[in-house]
Amino acid sequence: MKQLTSGILLLLLCLYAPAQIILLHEDVKSDSVVSRFGPNRTHYIQSFYGSGFILGPSDSAGAEIKPWKSWYLNYGLRYKLKLGGYYALGLDVYYQFVSYRIKQSPEKVLPDTILHEKEKLNLHNISGAFFNRINFSKRGDIIGNYFDFGVYGDYVAASTHVYRDQNAAGSASDKTTIKKHGLAYISRHNYGVFARIGWNNFAFWGQYRLSNMFDKSYPVNYPELPRIFIGFEFSSR
Repeated sequence: MKQLTSGILLLLLCLYAPAQIILLHEDVKSDSVVSRFGPNRTHYIQSFYGSGFILGPSDSAGAEIKPWKSWYLNYGLRYKLKLGGYYALGLDVYYQFVSYRIKQSPEKVLPDTILHEKEKLNLHNISGAFFNRINFSKRGDIIGNYFDFGVYGDYVAASTHVYRDQNAAGSASDKTTIKKHGLAYISRHNYGVFARIGWNNFAFWGQYRLSNMFDKSYPVNYPELPRIFIGFEFSSR
């Protein structure tokens, strides 16, 4: 009797174990509600960072920059709201560092006429952008190919004028670097238009500044610096 009972229990255990394994591996996604959050769904949030160069002519020779040595970096978050199969709206919020390398020439007037070994204007911007997105092709739950266009605004949180000169022979040091913070002639707000063309997590990006960078109430009427930014951008999945 004990052997018969043990055999029955062993048989029941063998039948019960596979049933448990099947239940543990059952796919229940088909019974659940599809999420509205994702790269190609109603809501999507991602981080991004980018870099590039400042190009284009200045208003006059007195505000020329070194174009391929003047650059920017940015980092922020992006929210996208999908409104249709091929159309979405979005909002960017990001930090941007901008460095204008001032060309040293006899015509220079920005921020003064003194020539230095090296000179630059640095800006720390808190920025936001609103964009429209047009998607190009059918896709699954991925970002896909797209074209963005919209407007942006900057708040200049900090500004610095930096220049460096070679010291005279016999000095205690070779070079001297001077930094001036909180520049009164820099406007606190900038705005303009931008466009971006992307493939999944990579994009080419460009913007054009419409506003004046320098405060017109400042006693010196400075010529405007170049207004075009171009670069590339990487975003998270």
